[in-house]
Amino acid sequence: MNICHPAWFSNVHSRSNETTIESHAVPEFSILVVEDDAMLSLAMEDILQKLGYTNLEFAFDLASALEIADSRSFSLAFLNIDLDGELSLPVARVLRANNIPWFFYHRFRIALRF
Repeated sequence: MNICHPAWFSNVHSRSNETTIESHAVPEFSILVVEDDAMLSLAMEDILQKLGYTNLEFAFDLASALEIADSRSFSLAFLNIDLDGELSLPVARVLRANNIPWFFYHRFRIALRF
């Protein structure tokens, strides 16, 4: 599975201290984001949409994340490891059982898992 979209690299432009990214729609690539912080969810949505990803699903707590992960298929998932005191490990287990690659992150640390 190709996680990186090759068009990103050919469409990144840098002018002095300013970088712009031309987005390309990637509708067939679906992403699950599990994040309990509303501001961070909005920031992630903005970044992913600017990169061309429009098929996004968000879960804000463990119960909804488990329901969504168990009932839908995704190309990739981003999981905040700490959801208001609950670990998102059960969601990772469901994703792994369905062969969906996922990332754990907490604040500014990211760990890639397959």
